[in-house]
Amino acid sequence: MSVHEADRKKVALCRDARGLSPLHKSIVFGRIDIAKYLIRNYPQSVNAMDQNKRTPLHYAAALRDGGYMYKVMRKAGADPNIFDCNGRPAKYYLKYPGEIDLQALRLNTRAALKQVEFSVFFGKISRE
Repeated sequence: MSVHEADRKKVALCRDARGLSPLHKSIVFGRIDIAKYLIRNYPQSVNAMDQNKRTPLHYAAALRDGGYMYKVMRKAGADPNIFDCNGRPAKYYLKYPGEIDLQALRLNTRAALKQVEFSVFFGKISRE
């Protein structure tokens, strides 16, 4: 494995402060192209849980895409029997997608990115 491949793997499997992985975020933002890339190249991320014990499949179920991303995730081996912190499996959110506030997740992620950009701009984060 080359250094670049190792770096890509680190990024693909990293987590933010809420435990969201790049696969979680690609689904939350509706970036199906990125989600498919991550599933294909880093299948170990398919059942990663965030702080709410939600997997990417939980968020895929909450998308209002007619279940498309949910089916893609299931085909990739996502486990439908993982229960989140509310005791609900991902399939529950197919029926009740509004119970996961995807818009709030998007806004929180954007705010965190702006904070990092601000810190980098003003030199508060070392780039060593």
